[in-house]
Amino acid sequence: MKIRLIAILISMTTGLFGQTWIKTFDHNNGNTDVASKIIETHHHHFIVSGSTTIPSIYSWGFNGYIIALDYNGDTLWTKELGSTANDFFTDVIENTNHELIFTGMRFYYNYFSNDNSQQLWILKMQLNSSGDQITNISEKYVGGKTQKDGGTKIIQNPDGTYFVTGVTESYGTQQGGEDAWLLKLDTNLDTLWTRTYDFGYKEEAKTIIPFNSYSYLLVVNSTTGQMGFPPYYCTFSKILQIDASGNILKTLTFDNDTINFISNARPTSDGGAVLIGSTGKNDNSYTGGGRNIFVVKLNANADTLWTKIYGNYGKYDGGFDIIQDNDETYYAVCYTQTQYVDSVDNWYLMRLDNNGNMMYSSCLIHKKDNDDPQSILKASDGTLVIAGHINANSDPTQGLDLGNANICIAKIDTNFTTNIFSNSIATNNTKIFPNPFNGKIPLQINIQLNDANIELFDSFGKVIYRKNHLSGNNLNIPQYVFSSGVYMIRIFQNNQIIFNDKLVVIE
Repeated sequence: MKIRLIAILISMTTGLFGQTWIKTFDHNNGNTDVASKIIETHHHHFIVSGSTTIPSIYSWGFNGYIIALDYNGDTLWTKELGSTANDFFTDVIENTNHELIFTGMRFYYNYFSNDNSQQLWILKMQLNSSGDQITNISEKYVGGKTQKDGGTKIIQNPDGTYFVTGVTESYGTQQGGEDAWLLKLDTNLDTLWTRTYDFGYKEEAKTIIPFNSYSYLLVVNSTTGQMGFPPYYCTFSKILQIDASGNILKTLTFDNDTINFISNARPTSDGGAVLIGSTGKNDNSYTGGGRNIFVVKLNANADTLWTKIYGNYGKYDGGFDIIQDNDETYYAVCYTQTQYVDSVDNWYLMRLDNNGNMMYSSCLIHKKDNDDPQSILKASDGTLVIAGHINANSDPTQGLDLGNANICIAKIDTNFTTNIFSNSIATNNTKIFPNPFNGKIPLQINIQLNDANIELFDSFGKVIYRKNHLSGNNLNIPQYVFSSGVYMIRIFQNNQIIFNDKLVVIE
């Protein structure tokens, strides 16, 4: 059988992987707005958890803030919730009943006793059948009558119960201040039990994930109180493998410099996990260096397979979130000061292979002030969706608040652009010769390759063929890879995408 490649079609649309866009949201035309998490619901809507305040009351005026978007990035509804002082949403999930569950911290004040503090905040939101209208809201609060308590992450277990991580001053031993906090909730979001973890410093349980078939990984960050130079508090991280009752089975510690901070953890397809955060190891924080992006891969026994550090000396770089794709590669969202000298944090995206080696990267948003991406997901149409903020104040002389920061949501392709066939990438530079052909598909590319890598995607964005370490300009792709359909070829070299083309194959 012969396969004839009828045409190589060059398109300036994003139809192969779905619509892409970048949108910003400024609540009340001037608020400080920040995002903490984004999810895709069963309606294929995006839900963003975050917080909002008027800059003039920054120190005491935050409310929890929620945005619901359709697949085009258009607002379906928003909701602002809170009390008389600082209230934050830090995480959101959709449970098995298709309800939205949020966690965070909410201000507590008792007028008669004058007690004030912050409580762990759990909020359940029910929507109509279309997901475009709120039908009911219920709330629960834990702790915080006289002390500070708060939630950071929430997950649902297979039996319908929940784990919530956070920080507490109301429970635990408080040897160094706040303790890391783990709560188990029943299906009605009532507390079944709580556990605290105290390593002698100020602890916070940052996140929890299911791990292998019988346990969980709990990420705890500790602040020692010791000051570094320039002034900051030193931190280290512990990864606790725990059982379903919160008992510690194994502990990993990352404390090889004054700064080690794990921002998030994700399960991986091999039963292990991947962690992302920041470290000062390569920057020597003791003498005033910066920090770098830090990624760690664990196997199913909670042993470290590899660690990777990305960034330049003396710059402030760090990681916020990471996901694994179906092909076992990774997409990470980070902040960087390495890429530009005229700004502070920038949205920095990385794609890593399954050993943590950089495949390519992009500085998606580069503005003068602080721009930080907080959360990433792979959408059902194969695009990447990222939530964070932009335009946050970075000049202490202008005040300690974040200024007119805006929530920013980017729905991008896996090239890290909002257009698969970007004008900056070579297109229309492929020939098939001979054509018709039999056997391997002979591609001639008008770019000289040197240790390059090629990937071929089907119309769903799935990688169906990959080959590394290519040189020259003649490529031969095995015939068995193709059936009739639409495909995209992508080539990257020196951590940059240099080539995209769309192929239509007819048998």
